[in-house]
Amino acid sequence: MKDKIILTSVFLFTGVILQAQVLFNNIYSKSSWDYADAVIEREDGNYLVAGSSRSQSATDYDVFVLLVDPDGNLIWNKYLGQGSRQEFGYSLIQTSDNKFLVSGRVGNSHPYLIKFDSTGSVLWDKQFTSSNNSAGYSIGESSTGNYFFLKYQPYNSSTLIYTNSQGDSLWSKTYENIESPSVIESSDSGFVFTGTTITSNGDRDIVLFKVNSNADSLWTKAFGGDGDDRAKSVIQTPDSGYLIIGNYDDQVPDGESPAYLIRTDLNGDSLWIKTHWLGNSHHVESCGNGNGFIMSSVRYHYFATYQTAELLLTKLDNAGDIEWSRSFEDRDIYSIGNNVTQTSDGGFLLTGHVDNGLSPSDIALIKLDSVGNFVLNIVPIPNQTSLYVDLYPNPATNELYIELGSTSVDLIRGLRLVNPLGQEISKLDNLDQRQIQLNVTNLQKGIYFYELTTSERKFLTGKFIKQ
Repeated sequence: MKDKIILTSVFLFTGVILQAQVLFNNIYSKSSWDYADAVIEREDGNYLVAGSSRSQSATDYDVFVLLVDPDGNLIWNKYLGQGSRQEFGYSLIQTSDNKFLVSGRVGNSHPYLIKFDSTGSVLWDKQFTSSNNSAGYSIGESSTGNYFFLKYQPYNSSTLIYTNSQGDSLWSKTYENIESPSVIESSDSGFVFTGTTITSNGDRDIVLFKVNSNADSLWTKAFGGDGDDRAKSVIQTPDSGYLIIGNYDDQVPDGESPAYLIRTDLNGDSLWIKTHWLGNSHHVESCGNGNGFIMSSVRYHYFATYQTAELLLTKLDNAGDIEWSRSFEDRDIYSIGNNVTQTSDGGFLLTGHVDNGLSPSDIALIKLDSVGNFVLNIVPIPNQTSLYVDLYPNPATNELYIELGSTSVDLIRGLRLVNPLGQEISKLDNLDQRQIQLNVTNLQKGIYFYELTTSERKFLTGKFIKQ
């Protein structure tokens, strides 16, 4: 199957702030359904996006990661996973050993962790068997170098899973009647969750609860009113308190609930509560130097025959009041605004996915400056070429053809094959060919990954199955 990646973007240098910043509004388009759920800035200054993709195979999803430079140019993109099973990525961190960890799910039921290095080569992956519909959310690294994440089961319970640095479970603790999508390690090495619980009268309230380093409960706080109030994300604030974002049920049957912000002290007692008409809350982070908070949300507008989605990025001061809010509206946005992070230059990165007309769902990445300036229109970069790899047959039995498709004069310079453990199977250099024919007869059945370098110094990756 053909697997194309097309990049569209615009660049703007703004003079509003003292240090000029590069802004972009990019869509990274492939051939099928691609979703972005997390973005971070790596220590090397490049941006790493994680999500899920069905562009490599028409029948299954893979965890999908993209590395982008500070100008928004694609450095590489990779599919991570095993064989034909369904794999999805939801949360992403850089670990203390300068590697990267994604949490997600396998199939419909099993939480999943996958660790990879700076080149996207998989180091290990772990599946946590579950009998219920669940997934791994909110991955984090503890102060001791271990990992933790939530096994989140909607309308049921949440389980905190604590692993060693190899992803092996050390312990887990389940909390019944709490739907929690977000957990953090507190400054005293405990864990703080936010979520939603069903009350005795059948309504839903937001809860904030804290446990110690052994997952034993310390306290629980509840917030909300009548109706269904929901929490989405929690962070620890610079004063050691906490900030929760979610949505408040105002009991008005208009199909929209205001965003709900709750700031507490270190014991979980409320300092202030704010509501803003910002749609469905997604993610919140503290800004540097104690300079307030940045949050993403989505507001939907319903019409007789269609709906539009309005992506919002909002800067809040320390009192929870709006400093500025920026809107990106599109009729065909499916789900966007999943993740926002502040960059080292003081700006912000926002990621999600959008129907761009090139494929059913494309990954979007927007870079704004520190005061919310952004590029709105998406247009092709001048002289940008469409570069893709045509791989066939896949699965392969005897012969495998790898062909570089492009409107440029780019050629395949080098090829490297690795197994799922990142071990090199073969390597070819100094090729300068448009097509390579490989004999894979002697390879064992399973999944393999390829890495291509081109004469124009581009780096392309993918996988194939030997049957």
